[in-house]
Amino acid sequence: MLREVWQAGVVLAGVSAGTVCWHVGGTTDSLGPDLRPVTSGLGFVPHSAGVHYDSEPQRRPLFQKLIGSGVLPAGYATDDGVGIVYHGTEFVEAVTEVRGKGAYRVTRDGGRREGGRREGGRREGGRWEGGRREGGGGEAEGPGRDGGQAREERIEPRVLPGAS
Repeated sequence: MLREVWQAGVVLAGVSAGTVCWHVGGTTDSLGPDLRPVTSGLGFVPHSAGVHYDSEPQRRPLFQKLIGSGVLPAGYATDDGVGIVYHGTEFVEAVTEVRGKGAYRVTRDGGRREGGRREGGRREGGRWEGGRREGGGGEAEGPGRDGGQAREERIEPRVLPGAS
């Protein structure tokens, strides 16, 4: 039923586990005291989701490790107060209600092909441009469990009216 209403154009939203559920998976501590991967999301969006990226220090390295090792597909991570907007399954933009916060595109092996399209690239205003990465900072890499690397690139979110 949820898939039917989503396909009919109803906006789905969520915070924390409510974000991860629409994706293939992410990280969660909702299933017990320890942070761990979840790979049983609804998969409406074919990416992984990283939440609380700036407020819980163990989340960023675990999310990168899971993508680098191939446990999770490439995905988007958000600092608290930032949201990702999709049109269907395509990334449209990142938005924030808190100035200075960010969103991040995290890919395996720094931009290798997944799902038939080149990963990487961004444009100011939080809108994603697929294709080759535009150079510059905002990137970090971390090793995956199998030695695979994860690359993170910051996406500057559009600041919403009334943001603090």
